[in-house]
Amino acid sequence: MAQTVSANNFSESVITFQQAWFTDTQVVTPPLKSDAGWRQINLPDNWYTSHLSDNKPAWYRMDFEVDNLEHSWGIYLPAVNTNAVIWLNGKRIGDGGRMQDYAARNWHRPLYFGAVTHLLHSGKNSLYIQLLPKQSGYGFLSNVYIGPELILLPAYEQRYLIKQSLVGISTVLLFSFGLFISLIWYKRREDSMYGCFAIACFFWAFISFDMIVQHVPVEERLWDTLVFASVGWLVICIIIFLHRFWDEQHPRLEQFILWFGAIGTVTLYLVGDKHFHFFSSFIWDNLLIALSSYMAWFIVCHCVNKPSIEGWILVTATVIAISFGGHDNLVQMGIISFDRPHLMPFGGVILLGVFLWMLVKRFASTLTEMEKLNRELDMRVHTKSHELIENYKSTKQAEQEKMLVEERERIMRDMHDGTGGHLVAALAQVDKGDINKEILNETLQNALDDIRLMIDSLDPVDEDIVAVLAMFRSRIEPRLKYSGIHIRWKVQDVPTIAGFSPEKVLQLMHILNEAVTNIIKHAQADTIIFRTGVLSTKKKSRHVFIEIEDNGKGYSDNQQNGRGITNMAYRALKIHAKITHFNSDHGAVVRILF
Repeated sequence: MAQTVSANNFSESVITFQQAWFTDTQVVTPPLKSDAGWRQINLPDNWYTSHLSDNKPAWYRMDFEVDNLEHSWGIYLPAVNTNAVIWLNGKRIGDGGRMQDYAARNWHRPLYFGAVTHLLHSGKNSLYIQLLPKQSGYGFLSNVYIGPELILLPAYEQRYLIKQSLVGISTVLLFSFGLFISLIWYKRREDSMYGCFAIACFFWAFISFDMIVQHVPVEERLWDTLVFASVGWLVICIIIFLHRFWDEQHPRLEQFILWFGAIGTVTLYLVGDKHFHFFSSFIWDNLLIALSSYMAWFIVCHCVNKPSIEGWILVTATVIAISFGGHDNLVQMGIISFDRPHLMPFGGVILLGVFLWMLVKRFASTLTEMEKLNRELDMRVHTKSHELIENYKSTKQAEQEKMLVEERERIMRDMHDGTGGHLVAALAQVDKGDINKEILNETLQNALDDIRLMIDSLDPVDEDIVAVLAMFRSRIEPRLKYSGIHIRWKVQDVPTIAGFSPEKVLQLMHILNEAVTNIIKHAQADTIIFRTGVLSTKKKSRHVFIEIEDNGKGYSDNQQNGRGITNMAYRALKIHAKITHFNSDHGAVVRILF
């Protein structure tokens, strides 16, 4: 039976088949018209609603007459499930791909076969279609059209654009969304919100990819399980993402839906081929719609409690996505014709696009807030730095003033205790009129030495003991030369002494001066050796030392307890040093340990 139908916006020259002859005879070439198995059915033919069948190929036959063959003709099949082979007047003209061993999937791909004019006869013709259903026995054949290519080809291209090209674009977009957010998640692994969103994007991209892939790498049963399971995990990931996005804790609910997803996935794989379509379309998908309804309710409640423009945009996108998913579910159940385009990929682009916009907006807002905080922090740091600089200047000035006062007091104290005492003694001799030139000369010489030592102690030495010794040598060398004493200099570089202030320098010079004076007066020596170095003890501590050694007669018992040595020990204590006196093979040694 053949008819022309204007409802499809085709001209009368296009033949539209709304009925066909059907047989499930298992042959590889078109069955004869005389076979008893042919029965008449209506198109579109949904096997699940029209008749139960196994998963074996079946045949359709359409008889028609052609009068005018002036134009090039083609055959157009808007939808098949899952593949088909086309025969015209006993000649095989094409197919939608492999018919076995992971057969081609054309359930969302229109088929078109052009340039068939040479196979048509003026008068009666027969068109045969061998349909390969899914393994679950779910087959479908839409209306079939044969007519001029200039009419059918644009219709095919338009449908291909909607069902393949646009779905392919949405797949790429969804995968790109997931890849982009995955990179953010990689840098912020502690924030599971980004991970849930990225996984949801990949699941939705896989679902969309199922609509455009023609040859799958695994057997059909496993592939369908992965596709339907992905729909469930997609909903689960979006729900968990929303919980994280709005900082709400629902651990028991999340645990429940995770178990729901795991059990559902296993059940999808274990259910038999005969019941797979019923379970996946009528049970699993409807449960997911209920779960999606919770998602929509959760979003609406949040928007009611915390109204915002982005929230209501998300509500709108969620309603659209759930509506598209419900539409596709009605198609799967056969309530809506199978040849209708599936809308879920476009719902994914809309919903996940809104989610992505919200994430980017939040990310940009966070960056803006961080930049604002950084600017405020910079201003505070600048202000505090300025205050610290001013405080440092004030403190430094106060410290310098304090140091000047302390240094002034020290100099005055040293002059009073040292130089002043010598001058008072000299003045007392003059006042009494009992002048001993030798004693007066020594007293004045001591006063002069004290003044020189105070002046030398004010020179910057940067805590360098060797520099102090060099200054002392320049002062004492003329006096030693006058006394007939030769200097041997065995001074080497030693570590600096931390905190060696001018006051300590003066005390050290007094010790050195006292040691040299004792040698001049009592040692009867002609050589003095100045030596420096570092000593290490058993406790692994290190000490800088100064030694003054002469080649004189050495210390006697009375000299070991003399006033000069006691005074030297007192001064050493004030500079945190230790002084020892002992005789060597050549004379006497004074050792100062720091």
